[in-house]
Amino acid sequence: MTYRAVVIGAGRIGLALEADDRRPKPATHAGMWMHHPATELAALCDVVPEFEAVAREIAPEARCYGDIDEMLSAERPDIVSIATHQDSHVAVARRAIDAGVKAIACEKPISDDLSTAQALVTEAAGAGVHLIVNHARRFDPALRTLASNLQNGVIGEVLQVTGYYVYGLISTGTHLIDLLRMTLTPFAGDVSWVAAWPNRMIHHHPDGDICVDGVIGFESGLKANIQSLDMRSYDHFELRYYGRSGLVTFDGLQRRIDYYEDVDAGTRSGFRELSATPLRSEANPDNSYFAFLADHLVDCLGGNATVASSGEDSVHALAILQAMSQSAERGGEVVTLTECADVGLHSVAALAKG
Repeated sequence: MTYRAVVIGAGRIGLALEADDRRPKPATHAGMWMHHPATELAALCDVVPEFEAVAREIAPEARCYGDIDEMLSAERPDIVSIATHQDSHVAVARRAIDAGVKAIACEKPISDDLSTAQALVTEAAGAGVHLIVNHARRFDPALRTLASNLQNGVIGEVLQVTGYYVYGLISTGTHLIDLLRMTLTPFAGDVSWVAAWPNRMIHHHPDGDICVDGVIGFESGLKANIQSLDMRSYDHFELRYYGRSGLVTFDGLQRRIDYYEDVDAGTRSGFRELSATPLRSEANPDNSYFAFLADHLVDCLGGNATVASSGEDSVHALAILQAMSQSAERGGEVVTLTECADVGLHSVAALAKG
């Protein structure tokens, strides 16, 4: 069976980055539906008419629309990709649900409002629609294996975790937070509190976003430190998991996982230290997260998988983002997830302007 897919929002992540020769392919929503053997890209929609010129170069067989409802009515897609701004995700997804689609692949974060996001998750479930949010690393088999290995004690009890990101808490930090939940909640419980501070160093971030440093605390007592860097210096995405008997690192740009063991110290008797070189490594910088997403969504439609990056997962990530923005606004005050009021992500925007 071939599933018909359409993309709403034909900007960088929706379409244009497919032209970047250095990015693993597919690199966009349009690209994954063009190249997956079980799907076809039927159409693209954007309010900016100039996208049609890019579409003719990258996806010449796809039809172009400027109106969502017109496209949904004419194309009757099985799959809708949503690559618009976060404040429109819910409204666009509801129109797709009303049009009778089978699956939605939505960019992160799911919304800028917690209660609205939760309502969408409920509506999609009630309509039998697979709602998949593009927290892309959840689809990577190597990272799913990492999560299992940590749970099974590959480095013993996990003691401390540190993560690094660039380019805004909402834009990129959400990936770090979601990956921490994916790898740690099976044995550490969920995030129960956060404390955060704005990055006061010069750094690059999107309008209405800001880089925030902080700590998130899990129910078990485990803490993860989150640090932000300046993307104009260099891009970076990294996690380091320290356990009682080893270390695991994940380089998100090289798609590399390194496992280190504890060994006898080379310069001191009676001490242990981490090995200078990894015990083993797994790396495939050519892996495409969009290819993994397309495979996973098609498996879900075929009844061969359950959603790995669900609306519920995205709501949890959104609540943590919201709590961190509130804490940063309050000068690092600890905010529990239960007290996190439904005020959306305006705090981050306010900090960015300030």
